[in-house]
Amino acid sequence: MRVLMLGVIAALTGCATGGSSAENASTAEVVVTAITPVAGSEVQPSSVIEATVQFTIEKFKLKGETYYLLTQVEDTGGGSVESESGHRLADHPILTAAKGSVVVTYPLARVWGNAKLRKPLKIWFCVLERLGPNDSVVIGRSAPIEYAAK
Repeated sequence: MRVLMLGVIAALTGCATGGSSAENASTAEVVVTAITPVAGSEVQPSSVIEATVQFTIEKFKLKGETYYLLTQVEDTGGGSVESESGHRLADHPILTAAKGSVVVTYPLARVWGNAKLRKPLKIWFCVLERLGPNDSVVIGRSAPIEYAAK
């Protein structure tokens, strides 16, 4: 019984500290250096967001299509709204270096018709690491940018 308890305690301690996989996990810093329309502007369905986003990925692993820069728009529940065509990683820029800058163009028409869209709009950019065919994790996120909605 004592051996079993020690095994459970050891397993819980490994999870709490993150174990060895946490030590190898990538993290990212994501900063919006320019955006139009400017934050706080009033937007409408025909508006297109254009942003220059800088990123730095710590513990970058160069292996195929591993890192993506996603544009996310907040839904009424605090999550993110899916675009009308669904969520596909192929629709987002692939990041092939540990550090860089990407210009992102995002037409608001992609999400405007979604009934769960939060208004005023809150947008952020995040770096996603693809861990496997059906597994990915957000490793860094920019500060949110808000817009008034017509």
